[in-house]
Amino acid sequence: GLTKLSRGVDITKLDFLPIDQNEQDGFERRIIDVTCSKQAKWTSPYDPNIVYDLPDQAETVNSIPGGVLDTSYKFLSNLKEFKKSRALSAGVAALFEEGMFSASGSYKRFQSSLTNSSRRISEVESFFSAIQVDFLPFWELSLSSSALKYINNILPKDYTDNPSKYDDFFKYFGTHYFSTGKFGGLFRMSISIETSLFQTMNGRQIELNAKAAYMEILKAKGGFSGNTTRMSADFSSKTDISARFYGGSANLLDEQGWKSWWSSLPKNPWLFAGKLEPIIKIFPDGPKKESMRIAYKVYLDKAYLKEIERLLYSFLNKGNGAKDRALRFLDRTKNLLSQAIPDREEVKYLGSEVERFVIPPDWFLYNTQLCFHWEHWKFPIWFKQCDAPSQTICAIPNSQTPYYKDFTNSHGGGCVMKWAIMSPKSDPWFQQVRICFRWKADGNSGQCGGGAPRETCSYVGSYTREYLDDTDNRPGGCLMSWKFMVPKNALGWILNTKLCLYWNAEGNSDQCGDGVHKTLCALANEWTPYYKDNTDDREGGCQMSWGFRTV
Repeated sequence: GLTKLSRGVDITKLDFLPIDQNEQDGFERRIIDVTCSKQAKWTSPYDPNIVYDLPDQAETVNSIPGGVLDTSYKFLSNLKEFKKSRALSAGVAALFEEGMFSASGSYKRFQSSLTNSSRRISEVESFFSAIQVDFLPFWELSLSSSALKYINNILPKDYTDNPSKYDDFFKYFGTHYFSTGKFGGLFRMSISIETSLFQTMNGRQIELNAKAAYMEILKAKGGFSGNTTRMSADFSSKTDISARFYGGSANLLDEQGWKSWWSSLPKNPWLFAGKLEPIIKIFPDGPKKESMRIAYKVYLDKAYLKEIERLLYSFLNKGNGAKDRALRFLDRTKNLLSQAIPDREEVKYLGSEVERFVIPPDWFLYNTQLCFHWEHWKFPIWFKQCDAPSQTICAIPNSQTPYYKDFTNSHGGGCVMKWAIMSPKSDPWFQQVRICFRWKADGNSGQCGGGAPRETCSYVGSYTREYLDDTDNRPGGCLMSWKFMVPKNALGWILNTKLCLYWNAEGNSDQCGDGVHKTLCALANEWTPYYKDNTDDREGGCQMSWGFRTV
């Protein structure tokens, strides 16, 4: 394991804990030649029978406290949170730059999950039998003989003479070296969370349930014998959990798997974290060093531009909302990629513009709700004709409201219905968004509306005009449709968001829908297909639910 510390690292691809072991993890060729001429030894504090040869380049080796009860929890709500967590593991948080981790397999998967699914990710992890190895300070280190030969014989003095040779250096030797490495065993649990869980649990409750799930797995593997708290049924039903062990060589499916894994860690530790420094720190002085500074910035900028490109292609695959603007962003991205030295400030500005344009913000995903309110009209007790878990039912985006049951019939009364968007923490422009409802009669019009306008809209924070549903045995029924309106120059993510009606028949299905699909959706500024309400004295009724979808 210690020899891995001598390899260069491509910070754009670094993945300490890859999900797929066949994927590139960012570790490149040796950048520091490790020697043992001093014949120094170091005995493992976890197994006195294991003695390591201590490299001449290592300054200190220490054990790190850790274990089952020393777990860390992370909720990764957005792209920056993911990169921040990886930057902390790599010791580069203070010098973080866009482009770092952009091409890693884990980051690409997270980016795809964030933009193409309604799930969010949290992680719980602990390390075991860990040691920390500190290399000598940079002024006492030198590049490997292979790296020096490449620099002396292949690199041109001026970056612009042949940029590809500098790119090849990064591909062979990476962009960074380890000044500190942390080795041992690591157990990580990754939790994929349905958005709807945030409707019923706050962040602290989710964290407690995640840690409970973590301890349950450890206990099942034999890694913990104390009392554990069980995760809730709601958490269990709305999450997918995957667990991975890094380091060691035991089969954790065996009954004694944990004990075997633990005892194997000193022989086969995993490099799970550390502190990275730019290779430029130990690069020979001279004109090539200055060119390497330029090359490094370009390399990171182009990794970030490729990340921006992926975001835009993903956005374009989801719908036609703001397609023209997305294509213009894509043209700007490709133009910067084609330049030998793209302007760094322009790259950063483009990236912030595209992320704001493409990715729904947290205030929308977690603090905006589509709400439906209903009431019995005239006869609330004697002739119950509608029902739901409560009279106001709401849903955050990428989930749906609880079902409302409509079973109006020939008894007097009916049900009053209205809709609203609530968003107390939104950006100011979002207050211009409106929710709209329209209806028309298909047969006897006395069953529909109760005097409501044929089309009604309301701004964020207020309800539409009330609509009376009073379908019964009279001929025909009522056709209903919904829309949410946003400014045409709004951000792309909201223009690609859909408003959906979900419906099911309960009993006689001829009362509901009139043959339309059971999920009726429309992009912003478009009406959903009509849904036909034709409940009467036939058995059962119709269940309806509403929600926003950003994916």
